[in-house]
Amino acid sequence: MNGEAFFSRMLGSLDGALCVVDRSGNIRASNAAFALLAGRTPAALQGVSLRMLLPAPHADTLLAQVSVPDPELCVITSPFGTAGSSRLVARLEVVGSPAPDSDWVLISACAPDADATRQTREALLELTLRQTEGFMGAIMENSPIGIVLTKDRHLIDYNPKFREMFAFRGNEGVGLPGRTLYRCDDEYEALGALATPLLSVGQPVKTEMYMRCHDGSDLWVSLIGYVQNQEDPREGTIWLIQDRSQRKQAEESLKVKSDELAAILDNASVGILFTRNRRFLHCNRRAAEIFGYASAEALIGQPGISIYPDAESYDRVGREAGPLLAAGGSFHTEWLFRKADGSPVWCRIYGKAVDPTRTDQGTVWIVEDITDVKRTEEALHQTVREMEAIMRNAPVGIIFTRERRIFRYNRKLAEMFGASTATRASACRRACCTAPTRNTARSARSPRRCCPKASRSRKSSSCSGRTARRSGST
Repeated sequence: MNGEAFFSRMLGSLDGALCVVDRSGNIRASNAAFALLAGRTPAALQGVSLRMLLPAPHADTLLAQVSVPDPELCVITSPFGTAGSSRLVARLEVVGSPAPDSDWVLISACAPDADATRQTREALLELTLRQTEGFMGAIMENSPIGIVLTKDRHLIDYNPKFREMFAFRGNEGVGLPGRTLYRCDDEYEALGALATPLLSVGQPVKTEMYMRCHDGSDLWVSLIGYVQNQEDPREGTIWLIQDRSQRKQAEESLKVKSDELAAILDNASVGILFTRNRRFLHCNRRAAEIFGYASAEALIGQPGISIYPDAESYDRVGREAGPLLAAGGSFHTEWLFRKADGSPVWCRIYGKAVDPTRTDQGTVWIVEDITDVKRTEEALHQTVREMEAIMRNAPVGIIFTRERRIFRYNRKLAEMFGASTATRASACRRACCTAPTRNTARSARSPRRCCPKASRSRKSSSCSGRTARRSGST
């Protein structure tokens, strides 16, 4: 038999009971109808020989065709079933093999008369119904999600998980209106407006929403609804309900933190950047301003080297920062960067790896513009250098005092007053000036001597003045 003929026969036998046997007549697979005729389950028939289900003469006839490479169509009518049970008379047919070298042969079976066929179908229907009920019962009892059945907008049944989720005791929720499970009429009607068009055409409805428990608390749930019978949606709806409250709380908490972080980033007086794989993935508005970009979006996605004066500067930061970040430490320094327009900008930077054990996860950088500070420092250093030059080269004495004490003077002053280098370095000497006294006039006539040499000079000058007046000199 060719493949086309084999599949034609197989398709023609689909309404009956079917099994697949090997060339020795051992059953390798069977459907529920075949197992029902044999008085066993499909699993129990696995590996059973046809000789166990048929009288010996009939089994020999059937297996003779099964064993040949290309079996002919063979039909027998025989008592069929396991030994010790009441065997039904069945009509068995060797449908054929898909190929001469195939190990599999298809066999169909059916009751020979209308009454037997009807009884078989009724028995099969009953078996299927029992299996379905058992299967549904197992699902209802052991499902990790809530299952509730509704009809005409009332609860008609639910599983233990639903009872636990909605705080019902026993079956006290059975018969309650579906509205009981919702916080307000608007939410209940909104679900109806969403679900009705879908369920009425046999389509499932899926959504997430708040629902109200029997004790008054609220749950955020994932809700999926199916009609029990697509041909008649009025028979009721099955709802699968999964508690998503923890996930909802986590999402809301994450949103709050995200909003807080966004507020910090948008209003921070320093630049904040996040880099990964040598590119900017996030940054705030201030970072964009520092580096001369019109917006944060303009800087995001740019390579890290774009804000450095040259590749050598960029590589040097990597060499200095890499070991510290990998060790879980922070990197901070002052560095000269480059703006988008090419102009220089001095920044104080702080870097920290998101995960020191996996530096490829990225780094957070805090950047502070210190260009004005650097300019002020440079101006101050220039002033100091100029002052030092003046102190070293001035042809006059220069002295700095504070609270009537000498803090500093130049070489010329030291030469004028005979002070040594050690004297210059000593602390807190008397000021080389006249100290004020209570009697101003007396102070003017009696100067306070600051050092011997200065005193002698003033005395000599005074004597010379008196001599000049006595001699009439002007």
